[in-house]
Amino acid sequence: MKMLIGRAGQVIARIAGEAGEDLANVFLCDVRLKITVKVKK
Repeated sequence: MKMLIGRAGQVIARIAGEAGEDLANVFLCDVRLKITVKVKK
C-alpha cells in the first residue's frame, strides 16, 4: 500500500489533484476532492 499512498501522501495527493482538474474541465466549475484513506491491519 505504501506504493499507492507514497511518502507523506504525495502520490495520492497528485492523483487527487489530477482527478480534480479533469472533473473541473468536464463540469466547467471548481472542484475539490476530499480523499479518505482507510488502512486495514
